Amino acid sequence: MKKITNYILICTCALGFSSCVNTFLDLEPLDAKTDVIYFKTPEHFREYANGLYGQLLGWQSSYGSIFDHMDAASDLSTCFRYSYGVGTGVMGVPNDDSRWGNCYGNIRATNHMFERAVSSYTGNLADIKKELAEGHFFRAYNYFYLLKFFGGVPVVTKFST
Repeated sequence: MKKITNYILICTCALGFSSCVNTFLDLEPLDAKTDVIYFKTPEHFREYANGLYGQLLGWQSSYGSIFDHMDAASDLSTCFRYSYGVGTGVMGVPNDDSRWGNCYGNIRATNHMFERAVSSYTGNLADIKKELAEGHFFRAYNYFYLLKFFGGVPVVTKFST
């Protein structure tokens, strides 16, 4: 009986002490892509670059509706969403414009990819050359959009947290 009790005690202690190993708790998140586990393979960069295509102007995009980009958003008139006062003499100009923040958010996302290509990716940069070129296009696309609406704008080429 004493022998069985000793076996049970030893097994319980072994099980208890092995459950306190730190590596059991240090798992990578399976539901989110973080910088710790992402930007390690060319497929990661390809996936990230494909996500940049959502920045392109469409019927509804982060830049607003397609109608915001016709003459209604030029100096000939104002944007459709602010044109309720046209012809009444009470036409107002908005206090803010989401284009600024949206474009710089897109530029930040692109700069993030460039920084990770240098700091996290350990493979050959020639393998992700196409994805980096797509990133350069989208950064230039956003700067052109900002330039078209606001004139000279600050150029940000570094990723900031």
